[in-house]
Amino acid sequence: MIAAVALLTAQVAPAAQPSGVLVPLAEWERTPPLDQNSAPFQRMQLATDSEWRVTATEAGPIASQWTRETLWSEIPPCVVPNEDYRQDPGWQLVAFQVEDGFLVGSDSGEWGGSAWWTDSTCSHTAPLFEENVIGFTRFEGDIVAITGLAHLGLRLGAIHRLRRVHGRWRETERVDLGGAAYAFTLDKSEGLVIVTSLGLVRYRHHALRILAPGDRGLLYPNSVVEVGRKFYVGMRSAVAEFSPAAGGFSEMWLVPPKP
Repeated sequence: MIAAVALLTAQVAPAAQPSGVLVPLAEWERTPPLDQNSAPFQRMQLATDSEWRVTATEAGPIASQWTRETLWSEIPPCVVPNEDYRQDPGWQLVAFQVEDGFLVGSDSGEWGGSAWWTDSTCSHTAPLFEENVIGFTRFEGDIVAITGLAHLGLRLGAIHRLRRVHGRWRETERVDLGGAAYAFTLDKSEGLVIVTSLGLVRYRHHALRILAPGDRGLLYPNSVVEVGRKFYVGMRSAVAEFSPAAGGFSEMWLVPPKP
């Protein structure tokens, strides 16, 4: 576990950030999802230099190669952790600004994670819970934190509703996802759509619904967006496209065209 001093003084921007040239997905080749036991799938899984993050634009979905890292340049001056932690790729931090400071979350993989509140001067902090935080967002009148961990046989994930009660931030509800959470977005129906190890899941009005079953964790999903009526999930070597179909959603994969 990361030293407590570092955890209690960190405020940073979202961990996953796009880099490189933005590529319209309309130019990519379409293929059905591959069998996870096939040689082509295993080659995709090992392509660590081909991580794709998706972004929604007015012109349609685009992808960019990206590296998961904390944006240290956006940390307020009072919360810069020491250089050893800045160089460690094994942990990430995310932060969400609120009216009285920041909600901060950490993710150190199998070593754990946590969420806490800190004021804008870092002079006061308060712990919230201990789970691996992948992000925060506003949702149905609350701030929610999404947590997730996939390690060996563990598949853990939850939605944590956070609210300021009598002047203090508290966790008011925890919804177990039944599997690991990898990425999330808010959709046009004001639902929270999460890529999990159970599949593509929508959470709305305190209810969970699986839109498209299946675990895509072996390709390390990192982002999800809604464009039109479709969802796009950024992964290693490919982008998964989910289109409305009878009884749910159908899935196709988009892969970069061969040079």
